[in-house]
Amino acid sequence: YSGVVGDGDGIDVGRSDGSRNNVLTTNIISKNEDNGIEICSGVSGNSLDYNCVCENGDVDIHDGDATTGNNNTCDTTYNYDDVGVSGCTYSCGSEVIADFYAEPTKGAAPLTVIFTDKSKPEGDITSWSWDFGDEATSDEQNSSHTYNATEPYSYYNVSLTVNWTGGESDTETKTDYIVVWRPKSVPNADFYCERGVGELSQPVTFTDRSLGEVTSWAWDFDNDGVVDNTTQNPSHQYGKEGIHNVSLAVIGIGGSSRETKIGCVRVGSGSGEKRPLVDAHFFASERNGAAPLTVKFTDFSKSEDELLLWRWDFGNGNTSNERNPVHIYNESGIYNVSLEVTNTEGAKAVETKTGYIRVTEGAFGTGKSVNPYPSIFGAHNGTITPDQDIIVNRMYTYPCNGTGGHTVYVRIGNESEGTDGVGHWSGYQSDYQNITISPVITLLQGHEYNYTIITGSYPQIIHARSKHVTGGNITCTEFTDANGKKYVNWIPAIRLWYNGKE
Repeated sequence: YSGVVGDGDGIDVGRSDGSRNNVLTTNIISKNEDNGIEICSGVSGNSLDYNCVCENGDVDIHDGDATTGNNNTCDTTYNYDDVGVSGCTYSCGSEVIADFYAEPTKGAAPLTVIFTDKSKPEGDITSWSWDFGDEATSDEQNSSHTYNATEPYSYYNVSLTVNWTGGESDTETKTDYIVVWRPKSVPNADFYCERGVGELSQPVTFTDRSLGEVTSWAWDFDNDGVVDNTTQNPSHQYGKEGIHNVSLAVIGIGGSSRETKIGCVRVGSGSGEKRPLVDAHFFASERNGAAPLTVKFTDFSKSEDELLLWRWDFGNGNTSNERNPVHIYNESGIYNVSLEVTNTEGAKAVETKTGYIRVTEGAFGTGKSVNPYPSIFGAHNGTITPDQDIIVNRMYTYPCNGTGGHTVYVRIGNESEGTDGVGHWSGYQSDYQNITISPVITLLQGHEYNYTIITGSYPQIIHARSKHVTGGNITCTEFTDANGKKYVNWIPAIRLWYNGKE
C-alpha cells in the first residue's frame, strides 16, 4: 500500500482471532487520524519491512505483540511513542525525511536559538536550507539565529529543506515554533491540564505554559475566586464529580494576566466527554498614551479545534466580536482588557489582563466633570488659554451617562492672529463624540482664543466660570440652553487634540 489515509487507523495487521506471521512491506502510511499501523492484540510473528510511517495523530506503530523486521520509519515529532519496536529505524526506502529541533524555543528578545538537524538518513544529505521565519536564512547543517520581537509577542515559523544524494528533497515546517517577547511585556497566562479523571481519588496535574517573564503563580481550581495553590506546576485532588473551570493568574515585571479555561477538567465517569483545550491569548499595539488612544488588538489564541467566536471587553463598557479589533480610548484611565474565545466544540477560555491599557489626558482637556449635572444641550461661549503651543484638528465631548453627549458645531479662533477653526458634526458614526476641526489650527502658549460650542445632546458640565485644566485655562462667558435660559458657569467638558492628519 502506498498513499495517505484519512480517518481511523492507516493499516490494521491481523485479526482478533489471533492470525499470525503477517508481512507488511514497502508502505507509506501518513496523516491518519488515529494510529498509522495497528497490530491487533494477540497477533504475533509479524514482519514489518521498509515501511515509512509518519505524521499520524496517535501512535505511528501500535505494537500489540512480537514484531520483527527492519528499516521501518517512525517520526518522533508526531507523538511517536513506539520505543522498542523491533527494526524501527529512520530509513524509508529511497526517501529522505527532514527533521530538526531547537533550543530554546521561547524567551525574551534578543533570543539566540541553536538549531540542530535531525534529518535522515544521515550521511546521504548533500545540502541544508533553513528559513527562520523573519527573512533570515542559513545553509549550514546546524545553525544558530538571534530573534528580536517586532510585537509584544512575536511568533516565527521555521522550515528546513534537505537534499539527498538520490536527487530527492524534503521540507519540515514547524508553525509558531519560536516565541519571542519584548522585555517587560505583560505575561500571557496559559496552562495544560488533564481533562478527564476517572476517580475522585486520582489527582489532576496542571502544567504551567505561560509566556513572558513570570515571577508568581496563583491557581484557582474551581474558579471561585479562592487561590488554591501558588506553585508553578501543581496537582490537585477534587472532592466532587463534575465539570470544573480552572483559572491561573500570573504576575511578572510587565504586569499580570489571568487565563480561565471553561470546562477544563471533568471528574468522574458520568462527567461527559473530554473537551478540547483552548488558550485565549492577545496583545495590544499600544498600551500607554494620551487620549484619544487608538489601540489595535491582535488575537493569538490557540485551540485543538477551529476557533469560532471571539468576545472582547475593553474595560470601558465597550465590546467587540471581531477577531482583531481596533478600539479608541477617549477618556483617561486604567483599563482591564479580556478576551473570551470559543472553538467549534464549545470549549471556552478567557484571558484577562489587569491594568493593561493606561490612558492619560491629551495636550488640552478638562477631563471628566466631578459633578456633571444639571446638564442640557445648548450654545457655549468662552475662552481658551493654553500654557503650551498645541496643534488642534479634533475635539472630544465628554457625554453624560446614557446620553449621546456630542457637539454639532464648534468654532475656535483669534481674529487678530487670523486663527479660525470650524467643525460640523457628521452624524452618529462609530466615533461621533469626536468632531473634526478644519483647517488644522495652532493655539499659541499664553494667547487667548474664543470658542463657540453648540451641543446636540447632554455633555458633561463643569459648573465654574473659569477652571485651570490639563494644558491651560478655560472659561465660560455665556451658555444659552435649549430653553433660552442663560448661565455664566457652564463650561463643557471637552478635550482638544490632533490626529496627525491635515
